[in-house]
Amino acid sequence: MAIAEMATVLFPHLSVIDGTVGMEGMGPAYGSTKRMGVVVAGNNPLSTDAVAARLMGFDPEEIPHLQLSAEKGLGEIRLKNVSVRPEDYLKWESPFSPPPSRLTLPFPDVVVHDEGSCSACLSTLLVFLRNYASRLSGYRLGGGKVHVGIGRYLNDLPKGTILIGNCASKMKRQGVFVQGCPPVASEIWHCLSPKEKFS
Repeated sequence: MAIAEMATVLFPHLSVIDGTVGMEGMGPAYGSTKRMGVVVAGNNPLSTDAVAARLMGFDPEEIPHLQLSAEKGLGEIRLKNVSVRPEDYLKWESPFSPPPSRLTLPFPDVVVHDEGSCSACLSTLLVFLRNYASRLSGYRLGGGKVHVGIGRYLNDLPKGTILIGNCASKMKRQGVFVQGCPPVASEIWHCLSPKEKFS
């Protein structure tokens, strides 16, 4: 959603996507590298993204931020209506593994409330927990667990939950809110460390 909103303000006339090496799965920080050897360029960023998504094996009409941007009239994502050269561009298609719909975390003392998060927030959360989980004892709630919330559809969270990312802002009265889309792991810790901890 934030990408579609940003595109209403920042909309370049030339879009260049460097697809020489991409990242599949849990991008942008914990995915696997994938060599594509392509560069996609176009005069409409949304349509260029749609072509790149198709080359990665995804249907652009099923990608939420592309759908939202198209609904705002920012460009065309129905590839039958996009002029692409060369016409046989799909010979360079190389399907990417999608991000996981749910993240299984190897942190038994952490409860993740994930309702409608994107892969960027999931990836950021994984990086954050790998680096800082052992330092979160001041945020343990009843039952000795640290609760973390991500995603735009969060509700009914325990008081004292760590809320990560702009989509979680509606629940910020429930705990400690860290803004960003997404915030980087070190910024999450910077926001948490000086604050009064919950017991």
